[in-house]
Amino acid sequence: MKFIQIIISSYTLLVFLNLIYYFTIIKIINFPSYYIVIAFFSLMILYYHNTKKKIYLNKGLLLWVVMYSIIITVYYLADGAPGGKEYKLFVPSIVWLFSFLTMSLIYNLDNNELLITRKSIIISLLIGVLLLLYDFTHPGFFTADYVTHYYESGRAVATYGNQNIVGAVFILGLILTIDIIPYYLKFPYIIFIFIGILTTVSRSNILIYFVILVIMAIQKKISRASSILLLLVFILLIFWLLFFGLDILQQDFDIKISNDVIDRLEFFTDFQHHAQSHNEERAHVLEAALSMFADKPILGNGLGATRMWHYRVGPHNTFALTWADFGLIGILIIPSFLFFTTYNIIRNSRKEYRDIGILFIFYFTLSSFFSHNMLEQGFNICGAVIVATLGIKNKVYK
Repeated sequence: MKFIQIIISSYTLLVFLNLIYYFTIIKIINFPSYYIVIAFFSLMILYYHNTKKKIYLNKGLLLWVVMYSIIITVYYLADGAPGGKEYKLFVPSIVWLFSFLTMSLIYNLDNNELLITRKSIIISLLIGVLLLLYDFTHPGFFTADYVTHYYESGRAVATYGNQNIVGAVFILGLILTIDIIPYYLKFPYIIFIFIGILTTVSRSNILIYFVILVIMAIQKKISRASSILLLLVFILLIFWLLFFGLDILQQDFDIKISNDVIDRLEFFTDFQHHAQSHNEERAHVLEAALSMFADKPILGNGLGATRMWHYRVGPHNTFALTWADFGLIGILIIPSFLFFTTYNIIRNSRKEYRDIGILFIFYFTLSSFFSHNMLEQGFNICGAVIVATLGIKNKVYK
């Protein structure tokens, strides 16, 4: 295997299994995780220097990354102090720039390299599902003794660290790979991915998953019958779990199911009641973040304003986070990110690529309503770079 193929495969596995984060929290890695990004960046610089290979970058997305890094730096210098709480948010945000450049060098325009990238994502997702199933049947196996915040009996997390991250990784991976899956394997593939998402009992990601499936069916990436059949299977599964399955899992397989998991499953059978009761905390913190934006709409409240507050959790909404932190500038952050990421690919005359851009917009927008981490996750940077690369590919070679 060529050097570049090893780099592509290893980096993709690290990102889409969230292994860099996991190795950090269980103390296998005892140095800042961004050192790994810088190491890969250095390797790629040497590779391009030795091979004299031409570098293609999406200039629009590069402009966004540079501007985003400048915004973060300015707000940090205005409010933060080295070593303070703001510093812990500042460094990962600046790593965006290195991550973007690294992934842009790794995920180049060569057809073989793009194919290796997408195949590596498939392998990552398949491994991820197996890890989640093991975690579901062996609760707490992947959880370090001192990291229990995201562990909950009956909800798998494996190496991902957060149930919401699991769903986001799998949905994004599905979008980036469904076109290279043979037609006769597409239905088993989407079922296998759905099993992984289901083990987390993340309601938002289950709903987003089905929205993406509907769009894929409209785009004819999958058959409409497949999406309808999977939805029916899910409905039947929910009723089976509530009436019979949970008792079987707890008594016969000795898998403990928390009341929160049961409540999450009942959400799908009594939406109105659970939408009002279970989400009171999330609604409260979201309202608080929007109130912060209303109080300081021009310049915002500063870097990390919605992270270093007195509430137990963040706003669970990337739109609200960027608005509260950066004011009017924050309003432009996500729309401009999506515009520069997908502009070329949506203008692309090749339907396969254009549809990926549309799916990415839906995925990122919907997920941003339920998570405040969308602009920080390595797999989202990776996904954006792949989408942008596919977008300029046709522009270069057509």
